[in-house]
Amino acid sequence: MGLKEFTRDDPIFVNEAVLRDNYRPEELVERDEELSEYQEALRPVINAAPPKNIFLYGQTGVGKTLATRLVLNQLLSDQENYDDLNIKVVNLNCKSASSSYQVSVDLVNQFRDTSEKIPSTGYAASQVYQMLWNHINDLDATHLLVVLDEIDSIGSDDDILYELPRANDNESVEDTLVGVVGISNDFTFRDIECACEGQPVR
Repeated sequence: MGLKEFTRDDPIFVNEAVLRDNYRPEELVERDEELSEYQEALRPVINAAPPKNIFLYGQTGVGKTLATRLVLNQLLSDQENYDDLNIKVVNLNCKSASSSYQVSVDLVNQFRDTSEKIPSTGYAASQVYQMLWNHINDLDATHLLVVLDEIDSIGSDDDILYELPRANDNESVEDTLVGVVGISNDFTFRDIECACEGQPVR
């Protein structure tokens, strides 16, 4: 019988790609209030003030990561209107990290070329943090927002949530104002919020 000709199916879907896990829409519908609250929490950054630490909680699939991408893209775009701003963003998914040490190593490697990345073991935690502070100090940025997606993966080992928000107060980082955006599916993880002086957005 041989091969049949490839023909297209009837176009049931206008765009079947929207059903795939990796689809990223350009807008988030029915989330205007949450997006507005999110932007308001980031307003200090556009005012060239120290950023607030923000924690997002919600069930899987409600749009936390997408909302973060949309809001931060808007912030990065709008900073072009101000000569005194140079905002940088670092995104890290913590799903494969089970400790603050691993998160800090992954953050260091975000700033490094492949040939210069450090292994996940072999350094004292203080050495890894010093590497991270050095990279941030070398950024020549006014602000650095560190987005830690699925941050609840680190469990109770939350040192990174103390170190990053206090990097300026502890004089580990001098000219760049550091803020943390934590994203979590675990509603009980908000208990850490007080320790980090975070502002929850749900």
